[in-house]
Amino acid sequence: MLACLMALAVGWQGAAMADGWDDLLPKVPVPTAIPASTPDSAPASSPVGFSSRLVLRGWDGASYQYVQLGNYVSGGRKPEPILWRVLYTTDNRALLLSEYILATRPFDSSRSIWDGSRIKEWLNGTFLRNAFSAKEDYDALVDDWELGRVFLLSREEMANESYGFSRKESSPDSQRQARGTSNAIFEGLWGADTGYSSYFTRTAKGRTSVYQIRSDGCFGEARINRDNVGTRPAIWIFLDKVSFSSGDGTMESPYR
Repeated sequence: MLACLMALAVGWQGAAMADGWDDLLPKVPVPTAIPASTPDSAPASSPVGFSSRLVLRGWDGASYQYVQLGNYVSGGRKPEPILWRVLYTTDNRALLLSEYILATRPFDSSRSIWDGSRIKEWLNGTFLRNAFSAKEDYDALVDDWELGRVFLLSREEMANESYGFSRKESSPDSQRQARGTSNAIFEGLWGADTGYSSYFTRTAKGRTSVYQIRSDGCFGEARINRDNVGTRPAIWIFLDKVSFSSGDGTMESPYR
C-alpha cells in the first residue's frame, strides 16, 4: 500500500512539472559557497590597510605619516579637522602629535606639575569633548592613568631622536617647530615673524615655570600663567579601533 502511494506521488509531481505547474511546488533554497575568511582574502582593488588593521609607522629617518582624527573649534568659529603626526608605533598603539598648535591656555595658576594642572584638566575635559565628539574617535584614545587621554609631550619626548627630534635642546630644530591654527591665533597665540609659535611641554622647569618649545624649535622656559603660549596636544590611539577610508598618509593627503 505504501509503495503504491509513493508511486502515485512521484507520478503526480512529474506530471505537474511537465505541465508547467512547478510554481506550485515548495521551493528549497540552494546553499551557496562561503569564501574562507583569511587576512589576505580582501579584493586586490581594496586600498591596503583601510580597516581596523591599518599599519601605521612613526618616524623612519626621513619622513612621518599623518592621520586626520577629530575636529576642534573655539569661539563659535568653524571646526577645523585635526592633523596628527605619527611619532611612534608599538604593538597595537600609536603616539600622535598634533601637527599644529590648536589653542592657547595657561599651564596653571600656581603649580608647574602636570598632574592636577589646569591645562591637563582642560585637555581632558572641554577639549576632549569638543575635539572627539564622535564615539568611534573617543573610543580609539588610550586612557593613561598618569597622562590622561590627551596630554602634552615631555621635555624628554621632545628631544627623542626615535620621534624624529634633535637631542640637542639648544639647537634649532625644524621638526619641533609649529604654527598655530586660525583658532589658536583667534585665542591670542603669540607668533614670531617667521609664522611659528612657542608651545608648552608638560615638564616642570621650576616652581612656576615649565619647559617650552620656542618658535625656532629650541627649548626655552615659560611662566605657567602665560596665556599666549601654545597648546600642542598629543594622544595615544589603539590601532585596532581606528578605520580610515581615504588618503595616502602624507601631510597633503592624510589617512582619514
